[in-house]
Amino acid sequence: MLEVLFIDDEVEIHEIFHEELNDSALKNQVTIKYCLDLLEARKTLAKGFSPDLVISDIFLKEHNLINFLERVNIFYKTPIYLISAYAQRVEKNKILQDHYNIKKVFQKPFGIAQIVNELQNKITLTQAS
Repeated sequence: MLEVLFIDDEVEIHEIFHEELNDSALKNQVTIKYCLDLLEARKTLAKGFSPDLVISDIFLKEHNLINFLERVNIFYKTPIYLISAYAQRVEKNKILQDHYNIKKVFQKPFGIAQIVNELQNKITLTQAS
């Protein structure tokens, strides 16, 4: 079972992602904890949730995403996928990607199916190893 922490301050994104995931072959292979902000994400981690992957919007109402990513990287060594209207800037910043274990950046607007496909790829790679 792949465990994912999904952080976005737009409820509609959560709902669309949830629907897309439930309509895919992954619905019984992925556990997702949805958080609207970093405080909720921190509480989810504090309760013992240990994600295999973090998917987060870059621009949340809180501006301490970098501190959060630092902690996730130190304690969980978890790959991170980011969602951003400025994806090209992040993709060009190799140091940022390497330091925070950012594996993929999705450009807004994005197709939720893109992320679901990436999850399928991750599950396939995990099962193969």
